[in-house]
Amino acid sequence: MIRPASRTLCTSQDKGATDLLAQVSAVMESIESWHVEQPLPITACGPSSDFSGDFLVTELPSADRKFARTAWRSSDTMGPMDLIAKQPRIDDAFGRVLAQCWEAGAVPWSAVEVVERDDGLIAANDASRYFSEPAQWSALDRWAWEQAEGRVLDVGCGGGRHAVPWVARRHEVVGVDPSPGAVPITRERGAEALVGSVPSLPEELGRFDTIALCGNSLGLLGGPEQAPHVLSALAAAARPGALLVGTGTDPGDGAGTVHSGYHSWNLSRGRARGQLRLRVRDGAVTTPWFDYWLASPDEFAATLGGSAWTLETLERDPTGSGYAVCLRR
Repeated sequence: MIRPASRTLCTSQDKGATDLLAQVSAVMESIESWHVEQPLPITACGPSSDFSGDFLVTELPSADRKFARTAWRSSDTMGPMDLIAKQPRIDDAFGRVLAQCWEAGAVPWSAVEVVERDDGLIAANDASRYFSEPAQWSALDRWAWEQAEGRVLDVGCGGGRHAVPWVARRHEVVGVDPSPGAVPITRERGAEALVGSVPSLPEELGRFDTIALCGNSLGLLGGPEQAPHVLSALAAAARPGALLVGTGTDPGDGAGTVHSGYHSWNLSRGRARGQLRLRVRDGAVTTPWFDYWLASPDEFAATLGGSAWTLETLERDPTGSGYAVCLRR
């Protein structure tokens, strides 16, 4: 899942941009399915929210798209022979990307996180954002992070971006993440972490004073059907009076953007407008598909009905689509 504004690297002519395009092109080689009839633009974006929905920054220049379009053009010359695309191998692609970035010293653009949406849209993000410091976070994410009290459960901890600074503030912190490759990085950086995900949290966690879904991790609620189960699991891990803090993104209506058609497609198949179906790619390796929900504040508030949580505060970004919440059990 509220970070510095996105920036375009694709159109610059320095070596970093060239290296990025080479990495993106290499990933494109391994993607198994393309929309030949209505191809979507291939894009690359700089630091943004984790999965904020702001995938489209710029369409690559025509010269840089040439490689990626080759597969479509060559298929026209193959005659009647049908080609069967090789499927990517399912594994911990996210953990692999984090490990590459951490081993490189978390230098910007030392590793690229490629995110694929189920309509074929591709985004390329700077993986070093998962190691950013509090001073680099958005005001909303810092506000949510600063609300933490006592023992903290960091849901979707990644490489410890939020957990490590909490430890520095003398909080007892336990992170959970479904990535087996991310968890040892968080531990190496000084915070406890376990492999796990919502709603099936590890049994040995104990109970917490704060449940945190920072870094746009309210998206881990998954969707309107999954959210009650996730909220129930988080309540079971919370002490009476505990806080739940987190940040999310309002998807809006998508008007005038590449997301408009996706929103309509989601509604036509009984899904929420901003309910993304995503997977993370690293070369020919991919995570399984997972749901990531960009819920509007009203949609989020509606999920709390019948739950153990009461909304205390909702802070909106006055200049953007982000928001932060504080709930009380």
